[in-house]
Amino acid sequence: MPFINIHDVPLTDPQWVIPEWIPRGQVSLVSGDPETGKTTVLYKMVCILIDGGRMPDGSILQPGGVVVVFDAENGKQSIRRKLALNGLKNYHNIHIHTIEGPDGVLDAINFTKQAPLLSRMVLEHQPDWVIVDPLVAYHDSKEIDAVAMRRVTNVQASIASRANCGWTYIQHPNKNVAAEGMYKVRGSLDMVAAARAQIEVRWSDQDAGVREMRMNKSNDAIAHPPPLFFTIDPNQGVVFLEETMPVDETVGNRGKAVSFLTAVLQQGPIATRQLQAMAYNEKLAWRTVRRAAKDMGVEVRNENIGSKGSTWAYHLPTNLILPSLTYPDPSSTWKVANYSEKQENPAISDEKEEKECI
Repeated sequence: MPFINIHDVPLTDPQWVIPEWIPRGQVSLVSGDPETGKTTVLYKMVCILIDGGRMPDGSILQPGGVVVVFDAENGKQSIRRKLALNGLKNYHNIHIHTIEGPDGVLDAINFTKQAPLLSRMVLEHQPDWVIVDPLVAYHDSKEIDAVAMRRVTNVQASIASRANCGWTYIQHPNKNVAAEGMYKVRGSLDMVAAARAQIEVRWSDQDAGVREMRMNKSNDAIAHPPPLFFTIDPNQGVVFLEETMPVDETVGNRGKAVSFLTAVLQQGPIATRQLQAMAYNEKLAWRTVRRAAKDMGVEVRNENIGSKGSTWAYHLPTNLILPSLTYPDPSSTWKVANYSEKQENPAISDEKEEKECI
């Protein structure tokens, strides 16, 4: 294959299946511990992609998306129940390939050894999104073999590029209890390196029963999107908590966020995750807080806060003229000092944050 001159490569904006989460034409990886809702939250997004609707960040997806699922974990009936629970209306736009053969024999396609067949199966349906659950069922390579796993992921990336679709594979976690984020994924780290986005689904540190979908790596996004918090209701399926928070960007909501930021940041810099937790507890949408911070000229800098090294923290700008507070006295609802000493508050995570683009 000859070299190409980068001058001949057109400059284009990233394309998304799910804005800021699932890149189009590339592969992404979703991981998380059992029972955290990895598959269920993806099927919620599938429903929005197919039927159309609003994502928690406010973006609107038009109806008509097509999805292909390779499933070796849930079975046809379980998938149908997950889709029904999350309110899918147009079942004609989702195509499921399970390992349950007509004679009851379990058999999965091998992505590397049967790559031409896999390509034909996917291109036949012209999908917007392909989901593989889990990846380990569709290859026979050793997952600790970096070269072998690159071959597995390269096959998927090639088909995703040809079909111009998003391709998401689900991977189980490893058994290292001390591992976090992308290092929690089972097998070679090359599986994470090959993916353009790596998403983790986990139990939230903030509230019992609340789950969190967070971006650990994104090669296309300018900044990582804020985490999506959700619950799974037995009658409604996935409920994104943003849906229960203020979504109308009125002066009232923005003003409340300005007062909130002014009140808490006067007491010193606050790490991103801590500020998100406080905003969540006050029913303030994180995007509203970020926009208010931009209006105020709030600065985000790398700081040593707490006991475990540096993290990205929000600061009031030095030239800010503090408005009169219209928000309740923060001492009645927040104890910022407790947040800054995170070792005393196990409900708050101490993971290093990516810099927020505000």
